[in-house]
Amino acid sequence: MTQAHAIGSVVVLVAAAIFFVFALYSARTGAHADVLSKLRLGLVGLAAAQLALGALLYATGERPAESLHILYGIVAVIAIPAAASFAFEAPPKARAGALAAGAGLMLAMIWRLWVTGGG
Repeated sequence: MTQAHAIGSVVVLVAAAIFFVFALYSARTGAHADVLSKLRLGLVGLAAAQLALGALLYATGERPAESLHILYGIVAVIAIPAAASFAFEAPPKARAGALAAGAGLMLAMIWRLWVTGGG
């Protein structure tokens, strides 16, 4: 299970990076708001699955090297939904910009997760 969690972190990192770039493009052009919304749901689903796997590992006795790992995981999962809720009524470019900012925070949290997760 630990290996699956490690692989999942790479998958979430790549998905978050792709989402970040696409959100920046959408913020610049105002295009593809519907695609961005679907990508957002997929990314949040992947991150939530990764969080659930981490919680399962924790419950079975596998602890991260630092307890801050848990906080960073929670922040990573809520960063994009929080950005989406703040920009809910914003025009497409501004909404995409907020989502890009949320993805940037998620990427920063993933980096911190790697730093604090090793045993």
